[in-house]
Amino acid sequence: MKIRYPELDALRGIAAIFVAVYHFTLGQTHPLLQFRVGATGVELFFIISGFVIFMSINHVATAREFIIRRFTRLYPTYWTCVTITFIVTVLAQLSYKAIDLSLWKTYALNLTMLQHYSWVDNLDGSYWTLIIELLFYLVILLLFLSKQLKHSELWGGIGVVVLGICDFFVPRSHQGAFRSERIDFPLVNYLPLFFMGILFFTIIHEKKDYVRRYILIGLCWLVQFSLFYQSVRYDLFKTQWLYGLVLLGYVGVFTLFVTGKLKWIVNPVTLFFGKISYAFYLIHQFIGVYVLMPKIIAYFGISLSLASLIAFSSMVLLASFITFFVEIPARTKLNASLLSNKKSSPTYLESQV
Repeated sequence: MKIRYPELDALRGIAAIFVAVYHFTLGQTHPLLQFRVGATGVELFFIISGFVIFMSINHVATAREFIIRRFTRLYPTYWTCVTITFIVTVLAQLSYKAIDLSLWKTYALNLTMLQHYSWVDNLDGSYWTLIIELLFYLVILLLFLSKQLKHSELWGGIGVVVLGICDFFVPRSHQGAFRSERIDFPLVNYLPLFFMGILFFTIIHEKKDYVRRYILIGLCWLVQFSLFYQSVRYDLFKTQWLYGLVLLGYVGVFTLFVTGKLKWIVNPVTLFFGKISYAFYLIHQFIGVYVLMPKIIAYFGISLSLASLIAFSSMVLLASFITFFVEIPARTKLNASLLSNKKSSPTYLESQV
């Protein structure tokens, strides 16, 4: 069964644009020219992922199928982007005649997508979210294997309540005791967002128990709001309340979606960015912001704003090439090979934020 929600494709595109514009405007000296709120595009990605991955696990027959579909969706594109970023990094170092030989180790470990546990840097700063996604997949897979998917609201609710209790009632001066858990299992810092996505999925598909689920969504918002200072990015926003208002806006957007009132957001531009969003997210920051944009300014002597626009457009072109010539063909061929008894044509179940 082919399941597709164009609104989610559009939201993924908007989330990618938010994150990219945030990165491309960081160098602006005037605060009004910076788009710091765009950093919360990651939070929107996490909510979408909670919805999509829970939908996916409910439409696969085996754990093997789920793992294969996640692998074919993530890794070919990721390996391509990591390799391109590595090559650009080497060329950049050659221009300064200062080659860091440890870069090869960093590259090799980055290919695993598990560099968070290898204590090496991400080749591109945007990769920090990938381990959080993988940990969420692991949790969902464990629920599937233990036949606990039908109790996901219970387990998710318990997890969010425990997080809330720890954050509300443990004094800030004592919260350092939880630091290692937050580093070793960073999903805990964003669990309410993924659970929020799951709750919106159950609302749209079961069409009942609205009051209970919206109460849980409200609890998710409150706990994520409280976790603001546990995020490594809390200093990106002016106030915690601004962060909370943006998250509340995302809750409103998803409420419009599940009630069928978000179709106006679907258009060729948002759908296009939704299609290339994964590659665009992976490739845009280091190459676009830290390599290409400064070189454009240095060689052409143009303004930061114009250089940002040129670099942004260049990354869109590169991400489009990766999407249409690597991501889609690789996913189709690998699924056809590894899931020979399944249809190999892409469905929305194969989408990944």
